[in-house]
Amino acid sequence: RVMINTPADFFGRRKEVRKIYSRLDAPHPQSISVVGERRIGKSSLLNFIYNRKNRKRNMQNHENSVFVYLDFQKSVDFDVSKFIDFVFSIIAYETQKGRKYGGEGRTLEQFKKVVEELNEEGRRIIMLMDEFEVITNNENFEAEFFSFLRSIANSYQVAYVTSSCDELQRLCHNQDISDSPFFNIFSNLPLRPFSREEALELITVPSETEGILLEKYSDRILELSGLFPLYIQIICS
Repeated sequence: RVMINTPADFFGRRKEVRKIYSRLDAPHPQSISVVGERRIGKSSLLNFIYNRKNRKRNMQNHENSVFVYLDFQKSVDFDVSKFIDFVFSIIAYETQKGRKYGGEGRTLEQFKKVVEELNEEGRRIIMLMDEFEVITNNENFEAEFFSFLRSIANSYQVAYVTSSCDELQRLCHNQDISDSPFFNIFSNLPLRPFSREEALELITVPSETEGILLEKYSDRILELSGLFPLYIQIICS
C-alpha cells in the first residue's frame, strides 16, 4: 500500500503516461500538473515516468533529458536553499558530475547558472515534484520563488511535472502565490479511478503470474472495491 517502485507491477494509466511523455518530449518541454485524491496512484505514476527504461521507451529526447525526482511527502522543514540543494544533488547523480555541483552556492542565481550550463550542453531538465502542495503551502517559499521557476521554464529547456490532491492555486499559503502566473504554464491532468479494462488487468495479470487465478472472482472483487486501484489491491490480497 505504498508507491509502486517496480515498473512490472504498474498497471493502467496508459493514456496518462503517453500524454505526460508527449509533453516532456516536445521541442520545448511542457509542464503538467497531475491532480487526484489521496491514494489514487499519483506517486506511482511519477515514479513510473522517472524510470530510466520507461524514458528510453517513450521519449526521443531521453538521452539529453536530466530528470530530477523530488518527493516531498515526508519533508516538512524545506526552504529555498534546501530545495536547491536537493535539486543539485539529484542533478549530480543523474549527470554523474558529483564534484561539479558539490560546492555550489544554494541560491536562485546559482540555480539559474546550472540550468544555463546544462542547456548549453544540449540538455533539458525535467523536474518531477510529488506532493508539490508541501512547497506551495510552505511560508518559506514566497511569490519570488515561483516567479523564478516560471522564468527558467520560459527561457530554457525546463519543464515540471507536479502531483497534488487539488489544483495548486487552491493550495497556496497566501493570495500572491495563488495569483502567480507560474501556474499558467501547467496543463492539468486529472487522475481518476481506473476504467473497467484497467481494473480487470490489475486483478488478473498479477494473480495469474503468482498461480492464484482471480479472474473468475472479478465481478465480486469490483463489487467490493469499485474501480479505485488501492481498494482493488486490498480486495485481491
